[in-house]
Amino acid sequence: KSEPIKGVAALIDACYKKLGKLIVVTAELRQPMEAALVRYKFSRMFDLNLSVAGEDIERECAKPNPKPYLVAAEKMKVGSSEVLVFEDSIQGIQSAKSAGCFVVGLETTHTREYLLNQSVADVVMSVGEALALILKN
Repeated sequence: KSEPIKGVAALIDACYKKLGKLIVVTAELRQPMEAALVRYKFSRMFDLNLSVAGEDIERECAKPNPKPYLVAAEKMKVGSSEVLVFEDSIQGIQSAKSAGCFVVGLETTHTREYLLNQSVADVVMSVGEALALILKN
């Protein structure tokens, strides 16, 4: 059984305490996504009705297409420019930026240098740096 990336649980908890309910935008199907949230005890922090999963988006409109994040903003009844996105994949960062969201590129599976050179994220930081920023503000 895999574990969340180091520091991600604390980041999710801090975001939840500062911002309220969170949502997930994923290419994963809804059932496995919800099961993961339950397994890691995150489900109370996420609004699953507003979350966007693989079956909510046509395959040709998946990340890096902006549609997943546009659908998420529409479900939340906010403009996409009001959406803060934490992403660690190049396709996800491109998707969120193309939708008009503010994107924090998280250094998890890719290095900071790679994300800075290959992505269009507004800012790139480690999970620890993102946590410190959320806790500070």
